[in-house]
Amino acid sequence: MTWGGVELEPEAEQWLLGLSAGHRGTVAFYVDLLAVRGPLLTEPYSRELDGKLRELRFHLDSTRSASPTGSPPGAGSSC
Repeated sequence: MTWGGVELEPEAEQWLLGLSAGHRGTVAFYVDLLAVRGPLLTEPYSRELDGKLRELRFHLDSTRSASPTGSPPGAGSSC
C-alpha cells in the first residue's frame, strides 16, 4: 500500500532525464520508497526541512544528492 502519489516538478524531471539509466533506477528506488512511506520516511533517507516539507536524500556513485519534497495536507509529495 502506498502513502500517496509523487509528482515531479519540471526542473526535477529535466534533471532526472539527464541521468544515466543506472542513476535513474537509483532515484526511482528512493522516490518509490517515499511514495510508500510518505512523511514517515526518516533519516538517512529523508530529512525534515519545515513541517511536512522534507528533503529526499540518496547517493549517486560517491555524490550525495538531495531533493526537497513537500506534502501539503491530503496530497502526495512533489520532488
